[in-house]
Amino acid sequence: MIVMIVVSLLFLALLVVGLVYLIRYLGVSGAAVKSAAEDPLEIARKRYARGEITKEQYEELKKDLM
Repeated sequence: MIVMIVVSLLFLALLVVGLVYLIRYLGVSGAAVKSAAEDPLEIARKRYARGEITKEQYEELKKDLM
C-alpha cells in the first residue's frame, strides 16, 4: 500500500517536472525566434545586394525606415 503511494507521488512529480521543462522549452524557443528576427533595414540591404530592388527603391525604403 505504501509502495503504491510512493510510486504514485514519484510519477506525479515526474509529470510536473516534465510539464515545467516543456513550458520553459517552448517559452525559450519562442524568445529565441523573436530575437533572431532581422532588422528591416538589413533586409532591405540584402534585397538590394541580391538585385531584388533598385537603388531608388532601396533609398526610399532606407528613408522610410530611418
